[in-house]
Amino acid sequence: MAEVASMVSIIQGASRGIGLELVRQLLARGERVVATCRRPQEALALADLAARDPALRVLSLDVTDEASVAHAARALDGERARLLMNVSGLLHDGDLGPEKRLP
Repeated sequence: MAEVASMVSIIQGASRGIGLELVRQLLARGERVVATCRRPQEALALADLAARDPALRVLSLDVTDEASVAHAARALDGERARLLMNVSGLLHDGDLGPEKRLP
């Protein structure tokens, strides 16, 4: 059990809706949470939670931007994930490109 307690739950797309509620539920269970969103400065409810609960860490992450993904991966280096939930919305406002793999 101590091993699981040292792990973190990562919620991608946590600024509102389902993602934000998942963050709330996990924090209520006493879990450590990393919440990601494209514009943390605009995620006021998430910022309020982070100000009240040191178990919550907020990271900027835009999954459509390779540099942003690489930055978030570096910020998470050394963390052991218990759970990864991808709940961000996706807007196709252009042609789909080829799949890319990040190093």
